[in-house]
Amino acid sequence: MLQLSRFPIKTLKSSPKVSDNRSTSLLLQAGFIRQEMAGVYNYLPLGLRVLRNIENIVREEMNATGASEILMASLSNKESWLKTKRWDTVDVLFKLEWSGGKEYGLNPTHEEVVTPLMQEFIQSYKDLNNMNVYQFQNKFRNEARAKSWLLR
Repeated sequence: MLQLSRFPIKTLKSSPKVSDNRSTSLLLQAGFIRQEMAGVYNYLPLGLRVLRNIENIVREEMNATGASEILMASLSNKESWLKTKRWDTVDVLFKLEWSGGKEYGLNPTHEEVVTPLMQEFIQSYKDLNNMNVYQFQNKFRNEARAKSWLLR
């Protein structure tokens, strides 16, 4: 049973003016999330609980179809992006440089990661019947004006 007294919930009397998005404003006002900075939000206990419940519903439905959950890395190497010719064309890609000059990207999408991963397991069209994967993952986008947040 959920005991609300155990959650640090603080609602706001009025809708904050930090977003043009009505759903974001309602989530802020109801105490589900708090804004860290433009386009970046922290899930509070109630918001995280709702997020996990949604994930579990989707997980249950995906598993019922025979899909398998995976978790891919948030960080990928520059070479993966160069192979698809998207290193210089994806304008929302956060690019990082490690010591020694090696470059990496924070994945705004996972095509560059999942494609070579699946190539290891799929040798024939017959393998496609058993290869249905999904994931829940944070995405990172270097947007000039972070707007839609959760619904992107």
